[in-house]
Amino acid sequence: MYQKELSNIFNKQGDDHEGYRWNWRYTAERTSNQNIVYSIGDSWLSFTNDYYRKVFFNNFKEHMLIDRSISGMSNSLMIQTIEKDMALLHTFDRPITFIVSFSEVGRSINDLIGISPSEYRTTHEYFGEILREQYNQICDILKDFTHYVTTGFVTNNFNTNKSIIDFCKPKLPKPNNAFTVYSNGIFEYLKDRKQIFEFDFASDVEKSLELKTYIESCEYTDDSLHPDQYKPYELFLDHVMANKK
Repeated sequence: MYQKELSNIFNKQGDDHEGYRWNWRYTAERTSNQNIVYSIGDSWLSFTNDYYRKVFFNNFKEHMLIDRSISGMSNSLMIQTIEKDMALLHTFDRPITFIVSFSEVGRSINDLIGISPSEYRTTHEYFGEILREQYNQICDILKDFTHYVTTGFVTNNFNTNKSIIDFCKPKLPKPNNAFTVYSNGIFEYLKDRKQIFEFDFASDVEKSLELKTYIESCEYTDDSLHPDQYKPYELFLDHVMANKK
């Protein structure tokens, strides 16, 4: 599949032992008979993420990558994007593997459409139901394709697939059933509509901060809560290719 892992060539700053960068003298040869990998997620999988992109090109030269990820992408937009792309993808006469990496719930108000908050006591209970429903939607859309559905930026609490975070070497126990990190203004939005979202925001925020601390504890993440080395993506992609369904 590949000759040498990038984590064994480059240091954390992206230099090899002689101080050269990836594009200086390392190229990824491609094969003519390419299978297709379609990936979508937020900045943890975005094409602007050099670690993910370079690992893919280096380790899976027999695959063509279609990356539809966008920094800050919401789960509802991921679903809409795949639905719109499906007509074109069905015309491809090549095997397609889908990698879907859901992010935190609440990056768009469209995430909140379709499920009433009245039956839930906390933000995370409500968001958890939303994420499970989004997972069911994706599974229905991709039922005829090989796929691997998980999360990036938040822990995976809806199926048994490993999250990208699981490969970042966290040093703390994983917080259970936390579905958003306190960083995107969603709690302010909910608090301003307290007559609709009657939740205990103090405890909800505390659980989100636990999730943030958990991500910060990872050996392979930086202060921006993103992986900052090749290794987690090497481990993640190897795992995905071995466990796709």
